[in-house]
Amino acid sequence: MGSWRASTALGALYQYGKYNVGPRYGWYVGWIYGFALLATVASVDSGAVLYIVDLINLWFKTDLNPSNHVTIFVIVALFFLISGALNAVGAKIMGRVANLGVYVETIARLAYFLLWRFTDSTRDLVFSLRPSTYRSPPEMRSASTWGATGG
Repeated sequence: MGSWRASTALGALYQYGKYNVGPRYGWYVGWIYGFALLATVASVDSGAVLYIVDLINLWFKTDLNPSNHVTIFVIVALFFLISGALNAVGAKIMGRVANLGVYVETIARLAYFLLWRFTDSTRDLVFSLRPSTYRSPPEMRSASTWGATGG
């Protein structure tokens, strides 16, 4: 069996559909799920560009524009290369990375809670919900309140 045929057999949804409904149903579910994963990865990677550019501008004192098509392409391409390399090393290492992420997030939430509870410095934290370098196109500024201030 070629690798392109085996790719739909790897997901849990394929297995669930195959054993509970039938092999044909599982095949369709597997391919639909595969396309959904591609759309999800693409949307998350392109949505993260605003935050990545904000960090780059903050750390390296640059003036990158997150709405520039070249900037978006380069950052998304780097995301694809990094995620592809990480997936190529295997599931065990990625499991360890996921566990590390849980620990780091837990510690960060605890630190943020302690800052919020015992000090008044949370309003001065570097990161906010809205990237400071966001520049929306003029036609979008009038259409939404999120970009109305011009960022």
